[in-house]
Amino acid sequence: MATRTLLVGNEISSVVEEAASSQPSPQDASSPQPHKASLSKEEKPSSTQLPSSSVDEATASQPPSSVDEASSSKPPQEASPSPCVGIEISPSVASNRQTILHRVPHHVRENKMHIYDPMVLSIGPYHHGRSSGFQETEQLKEKIVDLTLNSNDKDLFRRKILERIDEVRYFCGGISTHEFDDDALAQMMLRDACCVLHIIKFDVKEVDLLVLRLGRTTVVSMLRDFLMLENQIPFWIIKLLIDLAIEDGDTLLCTFLSDSNFADYRLTEVPWKEGEEPLHLIEAHRITLVKEEIGADSRSQNIDRQNNYSRRVAFKIQSSPRHSVTELKTKGIHFSPSSNCLKDIRELCLPILHVTSNSKVFFSNTIAFEMSSESNTDYAVASYITFMKTLIENTEDVSELKKKGILFSTLANDNELVQMFKEIDGLDDYGSTALLDVQMKINKHCSIKTNTWMTELIYKYFRSPWTVIALFVATFLVVLTILQTYYTMRPPK
Repeated sequence: MATRTLLVGNEISSVVEEAASSQPSPQDASSPQPHKASLSKEEKPSSTQLPSSSVDEATASQPPSSVDEASSSKPPQEASPSPCVGIEISPSVASNRQTILHRVPHHVRENKMHIYDPMVLSIGPYHHGRSSGFQETEQLKEKIVDLTLNSNDKDLFRRKILERIDEVRYFCGGISTHEFDDDALAQMMLRDACCVLHIIKFDVKEVDLLVLRLGRTTVVSMLRDFLMLENQIPFWIIKLLIDLAIEDGDTLLCTFLSDSNFADYRLTEVPWKEGEEPLHLIEAHRITLVKEEIGADSRSQNIDRQNNYSRRVAFKIQSSPRHSVTELKTKGIHFSPSSNCLKDIRELCLPILHVTSNSKVFFSNTIAFEMSSESNTDYAVASYITFMKTLIENTEDVSELKKKGILFSTLANDNELVQMFKEIDGLDDYGSTALLDVQMKINKHCSIKTNTWMTELIYKYFRSPWTVIALFVATFLVVLTILQTYYTMRPPK
């Protein structure tokens, strides 16, 4: 196997020095200041933090005097109940994008453990070794590593991971060296990255291996666990392995993302710009789904446009009566497909969506990612799900959207699709002024009686051709009766 030269930046190596230069304090503020790391949405950290594994290394690199000065200048803090303890760095040092894989909050995952907690496959340290159900897949990972890389490539990959091991710890919420030392964490990244690549490739030989060793039922659960937010590793690690093991890595990613989200192979390039790579595969899927399509109506795809709605007006729009797809049809509003971008929602057009048995898990975890602190998203997926929940109330709504080519589903029946949308947690409001625009136009159309009377008459009383024929016959008989009565009273001379 040919080995390529990989350029992997070591972004964390100079964190301490940059943090020191950014501090305005006259003291030697390059000393790390311990504090509690907060990973919840409600308690956002005041500054970006590095994992606890970096504390000892950063402290060891400074003069003892500066450490004493720094420690004496700050009162002692209470110990955090979480194992995530880090050091403060300047916001200018950290990326302006989220670099921590936040946990799903307890109140969100309550009674929904099967949505957010893996059952047979553990990726990353959050759920590693926490269930006996992981034993089979953990044993299979070693076999997958041997199939993916030779010994030289394994050593090269581990070295590249160790160069950025502090970044890996930071991504994993500041996991301590007491849980996983550097070598153990790098080895975990190697095994998990090979497993992820194995699932991405998913060719006949590898599917046979999974089914043969695990059974089809376990493989189905494995693919579901693969889509969970807490079951992710940094995307740059996956890309590092792909570039090392695959000749044309971008083509593989395009094929995987396109097939997973659109059930075809339309993507010819990755849907993100260089330097703006996703944090993990969940975000890679999200970017793919909200990426504006070339040639589509740009007026409709800006879900972030601002119309300066006052809170009172926005509340009035959102509290107005909601109408399902079939109700809107009776009022003369017929939806048609727009594009595959989930932002492309217009008055009469909706995005095309392909639904599978794993869609509920995927959308729930993607929304959990959008709601994470520092995620810096526009809530596009959550807004889409919230809007669709208002349109889909029963199987008739699903059937109508299927007829229009808006929804495609591999679920057993339409009722499962209705339940899926009902059970996914969306937003309390639309989260987007673009969707307020759509709702306001729908409300305006429905409020004008002349727009709805004739449509409701036709929809309610003339849905069947037999009804039309009966009306025609009745009308014809009435006319004949009138003519007969007229000529009876006034016979022709």
